[in-house]
Amino acid sequence: MQRFLPSPSSRRHLGYLAALLLIGMSRSDSGVGAQQPGSQERPQPQVTFKSDVNYIEVPVVVVDRNGRFMPGLRQTDFEVREDGERQTISTFAVVNLEREHAGAPPSVQNGIASDVQTNATPFDGRLYVLLMDDLHVDAVNTPPTRQLARKFVETQVGPGDLAAIVCTGTCVGASQDFTPDHRLLFAAIDQFMGHKDPALGSLVLFPDRVTLSIIRDIANSLSAVDRRRKALVFLSEGFQLPFAVGEAGRDVAGAVSAATRANVSIYGVDPTGLSVDPSAESRLGVLRQLSTDTGGFAVVNRNDLGAGLDRIGQDTSRYYLLGYYPAKSKRDGKFHSLEVKVGVPDVEVRARAGYVAPRADASPSSEEAALVATKQSVPAAVHEVLDNPMPVPNLRFSAFAAPFVGTAGRSAVTIVVQVDGRDIRLSDPDRRIDGGLVLKVLATDSEGKVWNSWAKSIRLPLLAETRTHVAINGIRAVERLDLPHGRYRLRIAVQDVESKRVGSVHYDLAVPDFGALPFSMSGLVLTSTLAGKIPSTPSEHLATFRPYLPGPPTATRTFQNSEALALTAQIYDRQTAPHPVDIVASVRNEVGVEVYRRESQQAVGDVAAGRRGYRYATTVSLAALTPGSYVLTVEARSRVNPERTARREVPFRIATPDGDARR
Repeated sequence: MQRFLPSPSSRRHLGYLAALLLIGMSRSDSGVGAQQPGSQERPQPQVTFKSDVNYIEVPVVVVDRNGRFMPGLRQTDFEVREDGERQTISTFAVVNLEREHAGAPPSVQNGIASDVQTNATPFDGRLYVLLMDDLHVDAVNTPPTRQLARKFVETQVGPGDLAAIVCTGTCVGASQDFTPDHRLLFAAIDQFMGHKDPALGSLVLFPDRVTLSIIRDIANSLSAVDRRRKALVFLSEGFQLPFAVGEAGRDVAGAVSAATRANVSIYGVDPTGLSVDPSAESRLGVLRQLSTDTGGFAVVNRNDLGAGLDRIGQDTSRYYLLGYYPAKSKRDGKFHSLEVKVGVPDVEVRARAGYVAPRADASPSSEEAALVATKQSVPAAVHEVLDNPMPVPNLRFSAFAAPFVGTAGRSAVTIVVQVDGRDIRLSDPDRRIDGGLVLKVLATDSEGKVWNSWAKSIRLPLLAETRTHVAINGIRAVERLDLPHGRYRLRIAVQDVESKRVGSVHYDLAVPDFGALPFSMSGLVLTSTLAGKIPSTPSEHLATFRPYLPGPPTATRTFQNSEALALTAQIYDRQTAPHPVDIVASVRNEVGVEVYRRESQQAVGDVAAGRRGYRYATTVSLAALTPGSYVLTVEARSRVNPERTARREVPFRIATPDGDARR
């Protein structure tokens, strides 16, 4: 499957749709949570489908006359026809992603998200893109549209699910890459503002074509995520198109073709609800067509929008996944119709209307060729996972980032990457261990602009006795990336040189404007008693923490209570004269009870380049903590201006005595 390389215009709207995630999916290793025919409705081993340009997969929703999912169907109950010709179904699975309760994950309910992201846990949830069509939502309907989007996140994006927010026009800040974090999703939704002008049409020339092109670009970007149904929830009041005019018809067909090719089901939702306007049906026609032709449905011209959202959640939670190889291999670049029938009476069957076959003579565009030409210094597989909108877990690792005051108007962001030793292959020539890693980091803003990047090839000539440490504990890299203040998505990729395995992690990072804030705190950097067991790659930046930490920074957030934590941070104050600062380090358990507290008072001095502040370092004993979840908090308060405070919180866990405290 050809990867989609977003054009500069589409990057502004998509932000590359990169996901968070702390969870991942790959083309070659991850399947879907599935049941085999005849099994009970319970989680089963993942089903892996083959990835091939000639392989076609079709998600199929089958519901009874009451709209409820029809369970218990077998492969022999289905018939798939392509262009009228019956096909042989080669793979079959029953996908069940239902949650007992959606709601916010515990870390979001507590208002605290983890400061470490990992791809170690395969993604097995639902995937949503909320496309908020500000070009076709009247300004007066901004509040109900926001409310509807928030309700969808609250009720349908549950633990293990991912959602992204995209707007069609010029909503600054109204975008968010894939994340399970409700806070980040709400923050993007709250920036949405309708721009449709009933009298003038829109602030954007040809808004209908812009919206349809963005739908096409979203679908193209999601084509990299295989073996999964993807839902595009399209919040729009709809619009009319002169379908007799060629360009308009081709725009709709292009959006439908891209969506069907990428297994993206569109669910058009009109946030205005029931309408008495006689022109409503005509403006909602596009929503209906996009939804029906892609295997979704439209929630339009009705007041029970909440029930419609629930139905979308149900539709994306349980379905059948069929796969086949066309009887006649087609690489003609044309649209091929699909028809799915079920040999059971009184049921409704929903599936995509067809797909567009790849072209046998497809060649890279000039933009693709130019981009590839700039990537020669790093293996192509590394850039492929960086371009993937989802994190990839083929090589497992965790990542952590913490901003500090830097120089030349930029912050110095410390990045810690810990690679799972089980995924590192080491050769053994002449009794000397050899291997290597390739690391690359990209920092992009919400418009997809790359603000900084870093790449490094790391040789791993190890002594024989070190090999055991690497295999058990993994290996760590500590580096620095300079960025101006703002919000970023860090896309981090690691490849093992020997095995060629490659993985990626996406990390949402907020870099404060330390120079403008009257009182602020850097990120927290932690280490622990066992952190030193993880070998670190050579790094000049690693040396900056040696005076303040007894060991190298760690991206581990699970510890044993036999360990002690050590942490460091910087507190910045624009007060010109030296003065004392009160600092409290505390730990709360999962019910909010404080189980540890340590207070200190320090005098503010120069920390960097004429910047007033204090380099704070302390240790936290874990001996009294029982296995479970905790939150570490560091809070600083100025004695001169008591209203000036700064606070950082880090969730962590204490493992059971026989648990693995390293990952």
